[in-house]
Amino acid sequence: MMLHVELVRKNNERTRWEVLNDAVIGHGSKLRPIHINVRINENYLTDYVADGLIVSTATGSTAYAMAAGGPIMEPELRNILVIPVAPHLCLERGIVLDENDVVEIRSSSEHETIFSPDGQDGELIDESDTISVSASEFSARYVRLEGKGFFYSNFIQYMQRNPSTNRKTTI
Repeated sequence: MMLHVELVRKNNERTRWEVLNDAVIGHGSKLRPIHINVRINENYLTDYVADGLIVSTATGSTAYAMAAGGPIMEPELRNILVIPVAPHLCLERGIVLDENDVVEIRSSSEHETIFSPDGQDGELIDESDTISVSASEFSARYVRLEGKGFFYSNFIQYMQRNPSTNRKTTI
């Protein structure tokens, strides 16, 4: 599953992306938390005070979302994952949504806020901007040469290549 992402400006100008991994909103050059309002299917979910927010596909769950404490999801799953980055005094758990859900994000901060679809160059976000994330009509297709369980054994092999796990500790 891929994500369809729209950035709607106050003048109703729309920019659209189809993304494979994630859509991220985060603080800009000032290292201060931002205020992020999240609605799901037009219903209020929560206000995050955090360094950012990741909305991810299952494929993206093993990238930035995992580094931020999110779950590992099989790439075949058709879910939307919402993960706060370093949340402060607010909902700190990730949320797994149905593919038919729509996530709307608005940010209000006194300093710059950046939005990046799939790690592309960031767009400065204004308080009046809305980011809408939903399932895309497009899907990525992969060729699997191994059995279904190969995802986890392959994933674990990559995790064990992490240089920090092979380092000898000296005291």
